[in-house]
Amino acid sequence: MPPALTHHFSAAEVDDLKQTFSTYDSDSDGVLSLEECRQVVNTFAGRNCGDYEIQSLLRLFDADANGTMDLDEFLKFNYAVRTGFFDRPVSLKDAFVMANRSRTGKLTHRELRHLLKTNESYSKEQVKNILSTLDTRLVSYPQFIRLVNRLEKEL
Repeated sequence: MPPALTHHFSAAEVDDLKQTFSTYDSDSDGVLSLEECRQVVNTFAGRNCGDYEIQSLLRLFDADANGTMDLDEFLKFNYAVRTGFFDRPVSLKDAFVMANRSRTGKLTHRELRHLLKTNESYSKEQVKNILSTLDTRLVSYPQFIRLVNRLEKEL
């Protein structure tokens, strides 16, 4: 177990989480695939999450960026659940990181469009207009913040 998490779980809790991990690791390959993660999240969340939500969540906890969740990453996910990480509003930084599928630190137009469309406050026309003003193919976090601020002023 990662040293940073050692003091957050009792030995019994670690054993229970290992058992839970093994239960969801249906092919016993030592990692949870996207589909196996979907089952975990849907069980923990108590609802059916869409592909984008599952992929975003996986990117958030997939420290080695291999597209799966190993036991250490699963423990980090469980610690986040335990501490209310998912009960708080998503910050702009969290949203940016989750949308950045390529993990380059910059959003493509497609990633940005998808992210902006998840905010029901923004109309399709507003999203289209803001994207048309971009003079670059990739958007950094500071640029993203400026775009969001512009959109917020329009509301």
